[in-house]
Amino acid sequence: MYLYFEDRRGLLLVLLAWSDGTLKLGELLARVDAAATGVEALDRMVETHAAYSPRIDAMAQVLEAHQFQDEAVRAALDDRLAILRAAHRAVIARLPTEGKLAAGWTVDGSSCTERSWQAEGLVAD
Repeated sequence: MYLYFEDRRGLLLVLLAWSDGTLKLGELLARVDAAATGVEALDRMVETHAAYSPRIDAMAQVLEAHQFQDEAVRAALDDRLAILRAAHRAVIARLPTEGKLAAGWTVDGSSCTERSWQAEGLVAD
């Protein structure tokens, strides 16, 4: 098996990427990217989470349960979380340019990206 994968982390990353493809994550994220406004993109990101999270729940539970005992699992989970943060940041970064980020929030400085799934209160009226 390690003739194809450098190590267990590599194997896990390929497995997770395969899972994303099988579960059509790319199509869901393309819909977010195609939104006309940042607010619409944020709405679509929340919808994407609602649609995708149940599909990966069992796998996520396994990764989370083993992350502290297995460095390869932790590295794969960190990789997945970095992808998630980057996707959220890309959506949130659209809001200030449209004048829609609520007062007191910044894209990075005040955890807006980290909390973007809590959409209420982040978008100015």
